[in-house]
Amino acid sequence: MKLNRRSLFKAGAGALMLGVASGSTLFAQDIETVNIPLANFDWSNWVIAKGSFSYKPVADAFEVSVNAKSLRPNHTYELQLIAFDPVGGRFVEKFPVITDSSGGFETSARSESVADAELPMFQVHVFVVNPDENNPPKAPPEITGVTNGAPLVCLYPAGFRLQS
Repeated sequence: MKLNRRSLFKAGAGALMLGVASGSTLFAQDIETVNIPLANFDWSNWVIAKGSFSYKPVADAFEVSVNAKSLRPNHTYELQLIAFDPVGGRFVEKFPVITDSSGGFETSARSESVADAELPMFQVHVFVVNPDENNPPKAPPEITGVTNGAPLVCLYPAGFRLQS
């Protein structure tokens, strides 16, 4: 599959529909939280890491809870939220996270930059990036803007729509 903005947005729309298919409606006030696994795509030398993230598909800002394990112990990573809107806008937010002595972390992050976009639908990718890793075995796709190693990446993007 060719990775471009259109295919990324289609994947995000599919994730949004999957997230609301359990009986909640897209515009309901009480949409259930969606959980998405984080995966390793060989975009890092750190291949044993595992994790997941969760979010609510409809909200006034994009809030995500992330947990990870089996990363480098006591190391500073960046949690990057990379959002794309249907008209080609790209929004990147970076949050530092430090792993504990066993290489794990749990954190929450909030991105309000998506509120400035022209349209209220987004696909959001969650990356755990190692800012010290400059030569990963495979680089993440150029469209992401990530140039360092990324040991954990969302398995599929979060479909997200702002609350109106």
